[in-house]
Amino acid sequence: MLAGMYMALSAIAARGTETVINGMSVHPRIILVSDGHATNSEYIQGTDQTSTLPVEDSESILNLAIRLGADQHPISCVPVGNANEDFLLEIASKSGGHLVPQQDVHRIGRYFKNLTEVTSMKRKHDLTTKDPQVFANLARSMLKDVKDSDIEDMMLILLETDNLSSCKTKEDEILDPQLPLMGARVRRGKDWAWGEQDLRGPGTVTSHCNQIAHLARPSVRQHFL
Repeated sequence: MLAGMYMALSAIAARGTETVINGMSVHPRIILVSDGHATNSEYIQGTDQTSTLPVEDSESILNLAIRLGADQHPISCVPVGNANEDFLLEIASKSGGHLVPQQDVHRIGRYFKNLTEVTSMKRKHDLTTKDPQVFANLARSMLKDVKDSDIEDMMLILLETDNLSSCKTKEDEILDPQLPLMGARVRRGKDWAWGEQDLRGPGTVTSHCNQIAHLARPSVRQHFL
C-alpha cells in the first residue's frame, strides 16, 4: 500500500497538472482501491502475505496521506474484500478525502462534473444557504436530469469550498482574475508583511478578499500546512 501511494505521488509529480474550473484551481486526486491490509512493500511478486501492520509502517502510510492532503491531493478509499475499513477511513480523512463504498464508486467519476456545476452556480447565485432542501430545489431548477446522489455530492462540495474561505464576511469575498487562482500553491514574495505566519513554507489560496487589514486593494487569503 505504501509503495502504491508513493507511485501515485511520483505520477503526480511527473505528469499531474492543475485544472482550472470556473476560476478554481483543482489538483489531481487519488483513488485507493484496497482491502486496507498493508503488506511488505519489498515483495514485488508472489502471493501477498498479510500480517499485523507494524506501528511504524502504519504511521508512514498515514504521514504520506497527510503530505498528499497538504499538497491538495485527497485520497478516495474504496474498500474491497474483507477490508479494514477503519484504517482506510483514517487514510482518507488524513488526506481530506472520503471512504467510498463499492456500490457508490461511480460517484468518484462524477466529481469534476459536480464541481463544475457547483462553481458555475456560485457565480450566478448567492449560495450562502446551507439548507440541503433549498440547495436541492435550486439545483433541480438549474440543471437537467440531475440525480439525487449528484445533489448530495454537490452539497458536500459546496460545504468544502465554503469552509476554505477566510474572508471576514461573505460581502468581502470576490473573484479577481488578477490574483492567484483559488487552490493555487503560493509562497511569500518580497512584499510579505505577516511575520512567520507561513512558517516559511508554501500556502494554499483559499479566497479572494476585498479588504484585508490595512490593505486597500483586493488580496488573497491563504491556508498554511
